[in-house]
Amino acid sequence: MKNIFRKNLAFLIPYLIFLILAVFFLIAYDKRTIHIFLNGLNNDFGDFLFKWATFLGDGLFVGFLAIIFLFIRYRYGLGIAITALATGIIIQVLKQFIFPGIARPVEFFGDSFTLQLVHGVKLYKWHSFPSGHTASAFALFFTLAVFSSKGWIKFLCFIPAVLVGYSRIYLSQHFLIDVTAGSFIAVIVVICYFTIMKEKNFAWMDASLVRRKKSYDE
Repeated sequence: MKNIFRKNLAFLIPYLIFLILAVFFLIAYDKRTIHIFLNGLNNDFGDFLFKWATFLGDGLFVGFLAIIFLFIRYRYGLGIAITALATGIIIQVLKQFIFPGIARPVEFFGDSFTLQLVHGVKLYKWHSFPSGHTASAFALFFTLAVFSSKGWIKFLCFIPAVLVGYSRIYLSQHFLIDVTAGSFIAVIVVICYFTIMKEKNFAWMDASLVRRKKSYDE
């Protein structure tokens, strides 16, 4: 586990900064106050950017990438698929069974505050905690960061992950606490996955859908 932390500081340090700031604001202010403040930052550019950026955390997009990476190496495709699936299961158990009655912003505020909403975005009312899109995005991009050997790529992987998280707040699909929890769950799942896989030496995982035979068959 220490090795995973050490090799992925370029992703984990900015994430830790994000996590500390998020927890600070969650302790200092209630989620209503935080959301009203962030909702007031809406603008035309943000409407366009975050309306589309949020799809980077969509399960279909993650699944599509997992399939694409199977053509490069099974290790990559399966890593994306397994971390996303494990994260998704945890998120859905929390959403559906542990915190089923948590209202999303549009239901939470109702008529008490007029949210600035983005045209064309379908809003949901329940199952707010934690954020599934955020969890999927962090699972995907942290996994890609772990697979990369370059620090600057690891850092770049953090940017779309946090953009997806913020998009969920921007679009009033989630509160900051939902996004923070979703990201944390995903990061922990990815760390656990690669800690376990570090002890496994499956040579076949270095093959792919277009390169089935490797040295382990020679």
